[in-house]
Amino acid sequence: MDYLTVEMPKYKPHYKRWKQYGWSSPSEKENTREVLLDAGKGYCMYCYTRILVAGKSYGQLEHAIEKNNSDWLVNCVPNIGIACPVCNESFKRRGEKGRKLRTGQIRRFHSSARCAAAGTRKQCTVPCKALRNLQADYYENEDAHFILQPMGAMGRSSRQELKIVYDILKTKFRPADNPLYDQMDKEFINAHIKRFCLNDPKYRTGKLMEFVRLVVDSRGELPDYECNNLVVELFAEKMKGLSQEKRLKVCEAIYIIEFAAV
Repeated sequence: MDYLTVEMPKYKPHYKRWKQYGWSSPSEKENTREVLLDAGKGYCMYCYTRILVAGKSYGQLEHAIEKNNSDWLVNCVPNIGIACPVCNESFKRRGEKGRKLRTGQIRRFHSSARCAAAGTRKQCTVPCKALRNLQADYYENEDAHFILQPMGAMGRSSRQELKIVYDILKTKFRPADNPLYDQMDKEFINAHIKRFCLNDPKYRTGKLMEFVRLVVDSRGELPDYECNNLVVELFAEKMKGLSQEKRLKVCEAIYIIEFAAV
């Protein structure tokens, strides 16, 4: 197992058939919020900071492809994610007007969608072909080069799932190590990282090294506290599978290398 990188997850919301989800009514919003908080482990789907604290949610439901493009997107369940206020109200909205889809693209979406908005069947809970095609149209705009959540993104030519990892020794986010990624894939992922300021000193978390130090200080015991960043929680899950001795060795090695780099 690679202990020096943490792969950020692909979100897989689990919707229940007997519940209604969406944006239009308070009950639908609350049902959607519950599913997305569970899928994201209580963290923002874009910057990975905790948005569920002591049972209270500080997250905001948001539309991956902005709902002002089409009324059909308003209650399109797979197009709804959850983010912290900073990501939703600031980072993601930069250049929103310039990302407006063209009339012809929306017309194609309407002609091929077979969802509740079209009046032909019940609400979808997974992205349909029409939504995926609209997502591809959206990505034609360079200012839309970020990973829409919870749908995720595929490389345009490589058809590989675009993934982000956290490099522990370099203390920064970067594209995952996939030999099939082309340059366009890497640039796309880096554009996402830049948009959401994941490596910006002002927003970058130092909590992982704090966690590592606590493990070292306690001679391999795992600290028992609520993580405020998904990177820390995912790393802690990796450590749980190790013996106390092995855990200590891994964290000591990371701490020594990190300390030497300062």
